[in-house]
Amino acid sequence: MGNEFSTEVFVLPSFWASALINGDTSGLDPDDEAALDKFTAYMLHQYGQCWCLDVAFEENFLRDHDASRFGVLACDCCEYIFYTTKLVAPTKLVALTRRTSNGQG
Repeated sequence: MGNEFSTEVFVLPSFWASALINGDTSGLDPDDEAALDKFTAYMLHQYGQCWCLDVAFEENFLRDHDASRFGVLACDCCEYIFYTTKLVAPTKLVALTRRTSNGQG
């Protein structure tokens, strides 16, 4: 098995920055933390291991963003860059044998 590496960009709430970059959820209320937990579970399922590498603190107030489906309402958002690795199963190798003129491999 091997790993597939990529970077992914998501538009997420700016108030998630401390949690995503530093692992500090102390500034989140219970509803925001629950939404972050749902996002984290989605990321692990969809992309495998994920690390937030950077955040562009150019905020925009958005109704539609990548955390909307996890219950987060309109808010100030930033672009977050994640490094992801997904474990992928190797492709099946088909063994080809060269036959000699006498039919033996």
